Amino acid sequence: MMVLITYDVSFDNEGGQRRLRHIAKICQNYGTRVQYSVFECDIDLI
Repeated sequence: MMVLITYDVSFDNEGGQRRLRHIAKICQNYGTRVQYSVFECDIDLI
């Protein structure tokens, strides 16, 4: 199943950029980056 993952991380506090990098790393393990915070992932549901 093809899934589109989008996210928006707030930079208002000091942990925002760290969370953004962490989320992007996880998403890159499952799919392809389409835009800065948009990924296409091919997910198998079991």
